[in-house]
Amino acid sequence: MERSDYRGKRQIAGLVILFFKDSKQVSAVHTHFDRLHALLFLVKKGRVQIVIEQVAHRLYSGRPLLLPRGRNWFLRLSLSPIEMGIVGLDPKQLHGDTNRVFPRTLFQHWERQTRTIYLKTKELLWLFKLFKIHPTTPSPAHGIALRYGLYMLLWELDRLVQKENPLTSIMNTSGHFLVLQFMELLTRHYGSQHQVAFYAKRLRVTSDHLTRVLKNNTGRTAKYHIQQLLMEEAKVLLSGPRSIKEIAYQLGFNTPYAFSKFFKRNASVSPTSYRSRY
Repeated sequence: MERSDYRGKRQIAGLVILFFKDSKQVSAVHTHFDRLHALLFLVKKGRVQIVIEQVAHRLYSGRPLLLPRGRNWFLRLSLSPIEMGIVGLDPKQLHGDTNRVFPRTLFQHWERQTRTIYLKTKELLWLFKLFKIHPTTPSPAHGIALRYGLYMLLWELDRLVQKENPLTSIMNTSGHFLVLQFMELLTRHYGSQHQVAFYAKRLRVTSDHLTRVLKNNTGRTAKYHIQQLLMEEAKVLLSGPRSIKEIAYQLGFNTPYAFSKFFKRNASVSPTSYRSRY
């Protein structure tokens, strides 16, 4: 049997992301979404047919499809090799989970009609960065990376659907791309690397440039993201059975004292007090 690459993500309330390469799975993907999800279909390779309210349409690479929620749909089995992603969004749940303002105009368009957006190849590849954050095991790191990737994706789509010219390019692609690259690196190395310089060097930019791009695109500095991620992971671990010493070394601190000092500075309580309270 052909090895499949078929993954679902639910780290954010109201969000389901699927990416698959096995054409045999095409006909079953609709079972992962419900009628409250507004849907974005992205084909990277191959062609597939979608049936919406008993009307057949073709999905092509470079032409993402926005489908309003409440529609009946299913994908027909593809006989050719395919790489495809689907994002399902429930706007009401998303607002509560992310604490961010999502583009109202985009969802207004999304609610009214099915719409195709025309993209250039490099822009489509940028959108697919969202699907490359695949957790081996769920963790706060991947939830944070997904939140920022989704947030930037929605605002860029909002700008595109408001333009009369269907060939309008995505703006700030390089800045957004760098943010997603940083988030990907962070999900892999936050347990051992806490310095902005490490991530800047891996991304071949200066620390100042990385911090400036993160600040402009997310409202927070690179240092803040590293510390926030460590704090979220530490709080999760403190709710489990591991000792504070084990948690300190797992998160890349040289000593339990260094971890305790970091935690107290950011949470205003020691790890021991946090564990006993929460």
